[in-house]
Amino acid sequence: MNQLTDDCLSQQALLELAADLGSDCPFFIDAQPTLMSGRGEVLHSLAPELADCLRGRPVILFKPEFGIHTAWAYRQLIQAQPAGYEPEAQATERLEQFRETRSTDSLLFNSFEAVVGKKYLAIHCLLNELRARGIRCLMSGSGSCCFALPKDEAETDSIRSICHNALGSGIFFIETSIR
Repeated sequence: MNQLTDDCLSQQALLELAADLGSDCPFFIDAQPTLMSGRGEVLHSLAPELADCLRGRPVILFKPEFGIHTAWAYRQLIQAQPAGYEPEAQATERLEQFRETRSTDSLLFNSFEAVVGKKYLAIHCLLNELRARGIRCLMSGSGSCCFALPKDEAETDSIRSICHNALGSGIFFIETSIR
């Protein structure tokens, strides 16, 4: 919308408006690989050499017809893990592994998956089926949207088929790539 209005809002104004929508929404203002921390409100551009190893990588987003209330998901997470997210040391170790190996495998973790999966079995079962086939995937944030990182077109076709079989024709499914 900002582009349609001749960029009338500054970058800072856009970030502030996005933060009002949700603490992790500022992430979507800049189309670049970014490290998020906190509740998603703390953003740091990824080092160029790390960003370069991600650019062009295909990403598939898929979402069932139902949503998950963020407040409910947070309550479940805090009940299950009073400290909330994983310990900072574990998250830091995961990031260091990525810096050393350039592999995203060590980064794929979401604290919400276990608690959300207890109620929303469709998401839990779908992600487990994809992983059983060696497909790297994860729930995004508190759900219900998920993503997968396909290796090639054959894996993309497999993901599409599995998702449609599991979630039906009302599924949101889109292929994109990291810029």
